[in-house]
Amino acid sequence: MIVETLPKLEAYENINHALLYKTYTDKWINQEITEERALLDSDSKRFFAQEVAWEMFKRGQLTVHSSRMSELVEQYLKSKLKKPEDILFLEHDARTASFISRRDELGNYEFMHRSFLEFFVAQKLAEAICQGNRPPFEEQAIYYEIIRFLNQLLDHGRDIPTMLNWWDDPQSNETLRANCIRLSGQWQYEKVLDKLISVVGSRDQLESLRRDAIRSCIRILHGEEADWTERQVKVSLHAYAIRTARDTFSVACLPIIVKLLHPRSATDERSRMLQQYHAKVAKLFLHCLRDDETEEIRINASYALIHFAQANSVTELIEAAESDPSKYVRFNCCTVLITMNLLETIGVVENLVASLPDSQLVLLAKLNLAAIRGETHSTGLPSH
Repeated sequence: MIVETLPKLEAYENINHALLYKTYTDKWINQEITEERALLDSDSKRFFAQEVAWEMFKRGQLTVHSSRMSELVEQYLKSKLKKPEDILFLEHDARTASFISRRDELGNYEFMHRSFLEFFVAQKLAEAICQGNRPPFEEQAIYYEIIRFLNQLLDHGRDIPTMLNWWDDPQSNETLRANCIRLSGQWQYEKVLDKLISVVGSRDQLESLRRDAIRSCIRILHGEEADWTERQVKVSLHAYAIRTARDTFSVACLPIIVKLLHPRSATDERSRMLQQYHAKVAKLFLHCLRDDETEEIRINASYALIHFAQANSVTELIEAAESDPSKYVRFNCCTVLITMNLLETIGVVENLVASLPDSQLVLLAKLNLAAIRGETHSTGLPSH
């Protein structure tokens, strides 16, 4: 895809994933129209691809049956017919176009690659924001791969104020506010970070919003791991976090790889923000390890502290690693202590690792110890 698209991208100064996919899909759609006697124009093909992608995404499935495809054609494309008898040709046009292919003999269709589904969902959502159309954001919570595409498709000056207004609106439902919070992790603005910190610290906020706000705080202050080069990464460690599983669309506690950067790898603006907010955020996340917090909040807060380890929090971290009811919180706290690599606590940390209640967690913690000591480079799980 990159090889085919590069010649069309030479005129652009800043190339990102969304631009690459847009250029490639536009090229494919226009080529279909040129080479075939298609009933659909390019806008209709693109619109239908977005609606099929949205249908799959809402249902939490990567396929759609031919019978449902017929219903979608009837629902979204019937107005394109010049003659009623053209419906069969229209269905064929829709099914054989727009990156959708037949998966099996049972009549199930799918996108050629999951990333096309995610891109077309992001396109639909970007247009919804531009039009001030809330319902799509109220229907389904979006996950990272879609968020990344979506952020790159936005006109920030026009669209961020819209999202912030939706976030603040008391009439917005939980899903809409969660999507605003998840997307806000892409925006490197102090105003946004302050809002996220307020959400994390407020016990009046919904647990799901606080959980997502923790992860967005990390993204604002530490950036996008997908953009980091191997040279920028100091070490990669195993951890656990509450996140949306890309394969099932469900929220769960999942193993991930946390990448820690060399100190000078951040941009000047991010370095300034990190220096300004580091202590405040670290204190906030440590406070979220209290016994009266829910397990989901404690898991994500302990995961976040891997990025915000401070020597003055050793006592609280050891206590949590010893006694927290959640094995994932205990594991994450061990990982935070491992990142500190303090001589005076190494014996305590090794004992904590050995006492973890799950052999898999013990193995991952030992890999983290080895990675910090420079004996290996821990890889193999999705990054955050």
